[in-house]
Amino acid sequence: MHGATGDLRDPAIAGRLVKDIGPAAVIHAAAAPRQSGERSVWLSLADDIAMAGNVLRAVADHAPDAPVLIPGSAAQYGMGMDRALREDDPTVPVSAYGAAKCVLEQAVLTAPLRGGVRVIWARSF
Repeated sequence: MHGATGDLRDPAIAGRLVKDIGPAAVIHAAAAPRQSGERSVWLSLADDIAMAGNVLRAVADHAPDAPVLIPGSAAQYGMGMDRALREDDPTVPVSAYGAAKCVLEQAVLTAPLRGGVRVIWARSF
């Protein structure tokens, strides 16, 4: 197992990391720092999408057989239910963080955006 450091918003850094490591699988857990304020919510979302896109592009280019696991969040479910949640329960986020995770999930699971990479999104918590 290898940990990677670097600014994944830079596609060259993401590409170099994947090329140098040559992973059999990738866990993409990087996220932009969360700050308060409406403007910073949108900036964080843009950063999260850029990082995920760069990782997926790098995997497609340098390790196309490697699946990419991206963790979701319980915040995607909003207030939850009166029973244990299931992964197929509807997402109804009530926070900006939960909403951003829902947007990111849709982006990375959409075939034209994932570039042929096998993406596993898990709302595990």
